[in-house]
Amino acid sequence: MELPVPGYPISRDAVTEWFRRRHGREPSSIEVGEIMLRMTERDSTPPKAAPIPLPDEGKQ
Repeated sequence: MELPVPGYPISRDAVTEWFRRRHGREPSSIEVGEIMLRMTERDSTPPKAAPIPLPDEGKQ
């Protein structure tokens, strides 16, 4: 599912307006709710960091 860019306001009005511009039609309430849910999940999950390398043990 396509979502607005990260940082886009998560509100019914903002998502509805984004959907209208993107798809040229009125979204259903289910579509708006699903988009808002996925935006919230995406924006609340921190990005994965690269693993921290372990020091080489036993190297001489």
